[in-house]
Amino acid sequence: MSTNPGPIVSRRQLGAALRQLRLDARKTIKDAAEDLQVHPAKISRLETAQRNISVPDVLALLNLYGVTDKSTRERLMKLARENKQPAWWDKFTLGPALEKFIGLEGSANKISDFQLLIPGLLQIRRYTTAVLDAFPSRPDLPLAREDAIELRAMRREKLSPETVLDVIIDETAVRRIVGGREVMRDQLEHLIRVSSSPDGVSLRLIPFASGAHAGAMSGFTVLQFDSDSDGSSSGLTDVVYIEAISGGIYLERPEDVSEYLSAFSSLRERALTAAKTIKFLQAIAEDLRP
Repeated sequence: MSTNPGPIVSRRQLGAALRQLRLDARKTIKDAAEDLQVHPAKISRLETAQRNISVPDVLALLNLYGVTDKSTRERLMKLARENKQPAWWDKFTLGPALEKFIGLEGSANKISDFQLLIPGLLQIRRYTTAVLDAFPSRPDLPLAREDAIELRAMRREKLSPETVLDVIIDETAVRRIVGGREVMRDQLEHLIRVSSSPDGVSLRLIPFASGAHAGAMSGFTVLQFDSDSDGSSSGLTDVVYIEAISGGIYLERPEDVSEYLSAFSSLRERALTAAKTIKFLQAIAEDLRP
């Protein structure tokens, strides 16, 4: 897990932990609000990460819930302080949907990604440039062109080395010539490199010959969160992210996440093996040579 997950993730983790502590203390939101003489909406917003959580708020809630365990108090106070720290992406002007996604992406234990284009985390800069040029207006990405390219490159660099990146792409992603033949060849060679290294990305391709499949209508990303390095719960729930022209769409209900994980499993069954995927990419890259 990243040592600095950013304010969004810290807030979600802290809110989930405080909710569980309230339930353990057998108090309702109304009970906690009355004891602290605040509006119930404040307690609700703190627990659902809809507002920043201050250090005094955390101290007051820990005392109210009778939390005396030193490690628990220290862990939650650390999250409260992280909630105030700037994230690495703060130098960019982001919309709320993208900011949320980047924060969660950087703290995911596993990223299961199916796309009809080369996924952002695996794009070379010139490919990214060509993709972004095709979408001149993005409500969730009010960035200058060069900043948007830099942001996408930094997302991969900022991923934890422990994050499992499991990627499936449709043949459409490697047949569509994005940015010209030279750019596309360089992009394919990059995919071959990152998927061939021992600690590289798990990359598999679904060929046209496999017919219709569960992801034919849209790409999607499932972010999964297990436990922190100390074995404690991360406090985060798995989420599905679907990128759209009008902005990102999030699905967080367990039944929705389960449905997309099942779809991803189905896609894996239809995809080529990792070794055959590399050979497939090598053949296409060779065809793009002058």
